[in-house]
Amino acid sequence: MELCDNSQLWNKVTKFLREYDNYSDPLEYIKHSIQERIIDHIKCSLDNVVLLQGDLNSSWGSTAVGGCHKHVSQWAGTIALSNPLHSLALQLSKPVFTHWRARHIGSGAEHVGISWIDHFLLHSNDHPQLVRGGCEDHNEWVVVSDHRPIWIDVHLPLGLSKTKLIVPYAIQPLAVIDRTNIKQVEHFQRVVEKKVHNIPAALSPADVIEEIANISVSACTKTTKRSKTFYNSSKFKDRWSPTLVAKLAALTAVTTMRQHITGAHRRKHWWKSDDIETGIRRVTLEWEHKLHALKFDTKE
Repeated sequence: MELCDNSQLWNKVTKFLREYDNYSDPLEYIKHSIQERIIDHIKCSLDNVVLLQGDLNSSWGSTAVGGCHKHVSQWAGTIALSNPLHSLALQLSKPVFTHWRARHIGSGAEHVGISWIDHFLLHSNDHPQLVRGGCEDHNEWVVVSDHRPIWIDVHLPLGLSKTKLIVPYAIQPLAVIDRTNIKQVEHFQRVVEKKVHNIPAALSPADVIEEIANISVSACTKTTKRSKTFYNSSKFKDRWSPTLVAKLAALTAVTTMRQHITGAHRRKHWWKSDDIETGIRRVTLEWEHKLHALKFDTKE
């Protein structure tokens, strides 16, 4: 078989093997190497733990789809490697996708879970136990890779680890579009269309899809949940509420009196008690006048 001169990993491994007069199948050679390393590692101590992880490019089980390497799960079983996260996902009926594919949505794009081809495999030696695990499926990964990272917490009987562990990291939820808010949706469409129109024509199709995905994510209106405070208590969309106006009037009155008493901000300084009494009465009347001019909603 003649090898193609390209940078594919399969061809690189095959070329490397042939340089040493080894004509083994690359996949079978890698399996054999892994098996030998596991044996050597366990020989050092019966308490050693073996963890095999990575993009195996293979689905798990006979009915799963995805990946180009078949029967990896059967091979793993012959050398005491198990896939506890796969078992947990089946137990919880929670699908896991580590390989995602871009799909166009209007002027933007989103990633859709296709298959599970990245795995954590644990050897039975020393009986490590899976505490919990999962896959990160946040939209931030759209512009990073077509794969999603998986994580597991493992209890090591002789490693003094606790079975109650924390989540390794927490990603803040991504801003999303409120599709019931017409103005927000229209703003999102305008921003995306403008930026997509400015994408350089020299980009490859793959780079264009990545750029569109990045634009779609970054164009989402960033919304945060804020607790109700003095300054954001308006219940009206495009104008101040009477409640907020009343509060601002009270704040203005108190601030004005304090400035006169201290002489701050070039206010006329109230030195005498008569000045203070007269001044407070005048500011209070102005405050009351503002309150009487307000029309409150029954809900307020």
